[in-house]
Amino acid sequence: MFESGKRPSPVQVAFSVSKKRFKKAVVRNLIKRRIREAYRKHKEFFEPLSAKEKKLSILLVYISDEVLSYSMIEEKLFIALQQLIAHHEKSA
Repeated sequence: MFESGKRPSPVQVAFSVSKKRFKKAVVRNLIKRRIREAYRKHKEFFEPLSAKEKKLSILLVYISDEVLSYSMIEEKLFIALQQLIAHHEKSA
């Protein structure tokens, strides 16, 4: 069950990196770790959803052919999350 004081997150997130583009698991795992950390640092965007008791499922798919730096991944993810929240608020 959940620890006392912790609420379940209103967002479920999955990360995917193509085996076709990155043959080595080490590289795929590196990219997924970078995406997960960038998401972890910016997940507070979804706090308003928990107040409204809304749920959201997200699949983040890495489509670049090259391994991007952490700072570039974080920048792109930040923009994508802002757009997602803006779209979600418009449709609600």
